[in-house]
This record gives sequence, C-alpha cells and structure tokens, in this order.
Amino acid sequence: MFDPTFSVLNWLLYQGGFITTKLPFLSDGTYGMWCAIVVNTWRGMPFFAITLLAGLQTISPDLQEAASLDGANGWHRFWHVTWPLLKPVTVVVVVFSIIQTFSDFQLIYVLTGGGPANATHLVATYAYQIGIATGLLGEGARHLALHASRALHRGRGPAALPPPRSKAPDGTLRRLDGR
Repeated sequence: MFDPTFSVLNWLLYQGGFITTKLPFLSDGTYGMWCAIVVNTWRGMPFFAITLLAGLQTISPDLQEAASLDGANGWHRFWHVTWPLLKPVTVVVVVFSIIQTFSDFQLIYVLTGGGPANATHLVATYAYQIGIATGLLGEGARHLALHASRALHRGRGPAALPPPRSKAPDGTLRRLDGR
C-alpha cells in the first residue's frame, strides 16, 4: 500500500491528477510517521468499536426514554446521559490504546524500521537497534530505561531520541549515522 513503486495510493493520486511524481511514503520522515499513524489507527479501530459498543449496551434504555420525556433532544441526551456513562469505558480504551501504541514494536519495525533518520522510532525499536542490531545489549537496555523515564518525566516523545551509537575498533562510541 505504501510501496514507492507499486503503491495503490500513489496510483490513485496520480490517476486523480493530485500528484505528478510518486510520493515517498516510507522513505520520508513526515510521510513515514503519518503512515504509521494511519496503520495504527486502522488496526485499533476494531478494539475501539467493540469496547465502546459493549459500553453502550450497558446503558439502560430507560435513561434515554426518561431524558426524552423530560424534553431533551438527541444531542442533549448524548451529552448529558450517554457520554457521562460511557466516559469511564472511553478512558480505559484510550489508556490501553496509548500503552499499546508506545510499546508496539512490530508495526514500526515492519513499516520503517525506525527510519528514515530515526524519525519513526519508538523506545522499543530504538533499544532493539542499539542492543540487538549493534550487539551492545547493555547499552540497549540502558537506553530503554533512560529514554522511557525521560519520556515519562519530561513529556518528550520517542522522536526526540538521539541517534544510536556503536563501538569502533578502538573502543570509542560512534554514531551509526556517520556523524
């Protein structure tokens, strides 16, 4: 779907006259992040829908009927009856979704591998790149703990992570991006 050569989206946009050249969906940091957001949203929709439907089914129809007898229209019934009763379920769904999104390794790893230029890294993919890909398990674990606590305490997201480093033959640490 996001392939640079055979992308359905590129074909549709080109045939519709919206673009003249192919868009680099997964090879540009901004497009890559938006692609990850779209895929994560698409994948999470069934969870949201089923959980919110279960929450809606717990609301007694008598409450809706009583509100309509009191003269409330549909909009007021939603905001003053349905939403207050659905709010705890919504909070749980949103918290589970946030936790699942920030700990989701396979989505980012399969789509972009954390690239381009570390633009789509999560803490898990970043720690994997440092710990497993470069063989520095201790440094990968340290980055995982360090950046997880940084993200929680300072409100910084995973995009603010510095580039990974590897050991040079002389024992010094060098950045993997060549700088």
